[in-house]
Amino acid sequence: MTGKAALNLALTNYNRLFIHDSPQHISNKTAIRLPGALCFNLSVENDLGIKQQLETINKLKTELKNIVTHQSGIKKEQRFEFIHQQLHGLITLNAYRKINYVESPSSINFG
Repeated sequence: MTGKAALNLALTNYNRLFIHDSPQHISNKTAIRLPGALCFNLSVENDLGIKQQLETINKLKTELKNIVTHQSGIKKEQRFEFIHQQLHGLITLNAYRKINYVESPSSINFG
């Protein structure tokens, strides 16, 4: 898949943080597999902007995970119930999973 259709599908999947965001035919018990790689030809300005946005997003994802796993003081066995009482339907793996940025597509290894 290429072009705007690929970008729109990727953005839709990255925004699926809650079970009610997914189509009915997709299981609510698993995280949706996200795109393996998105490649863009960007200007220097846009490249810097994307890097900064991803830094911010990943920082927030790390903060959420830290709140749930450390600051909450909740035992590991109780975390699932705790997070789902606070944020009903959150798919924690999708919320925690970082979005990586790489400079060169040749450095990507799927093996």
